[in-house]
Amino acid sequence: MALLQEEQRTEVQDAIVRALYWFGDAHGDRNPVMRFIKLWTCVECFFAIEETEITEANARGIATLLTFAGYGIVEPKDYLNFKRRLKFLYKLRSKAIHRAEFELVENADLEEFSNWVAWMIVSMVALAERGYGTLATVKDQALRLDRISASTVAAK
Repeated sequence: MALLQEEQRTEVQDAIVRALYWFGDAHGDRNPVMRFIKLWTCVECFFAIEETEITEANARGIATLLTFAGYGIVEPKDYLNFKRRLKFLYKLRSKAIHRAEFELVENADLEEFSNWVAWMIVSMVALAERGYGTLATVKDQALRLDRISASTVAAK
């Protein structure tokens, strides 16, 4: 809560505040698809910092956080499958926004994704507390961890 009162926030802290707004707004919305879209907006507050490869950036960002932030949400052995699942869910979000396809989001998907987004925000708060101030720094670490995960799987 102190973060909301801060006058001088870092880029990461600003993104946390925006994500909290969208998370709250998502849970106040009665339409499940709009909730899903707003939850993806939370993710985009942190990882859609460039205008290219947004699906990859979002999937990589949330997957690395939930796998490596220390809360045990995703096991490292499940990293690549989790990342694929996130890309699939982002595709559903895109269909809902760009094609007005509203019947695609299942309640189980929404509940699961909401839980992941909550843990993503908690993880970002932990990173901010550890001194991460820029989204570019978070992105660099996500890229590093993603490469390690991909090379580990390739080596097996």
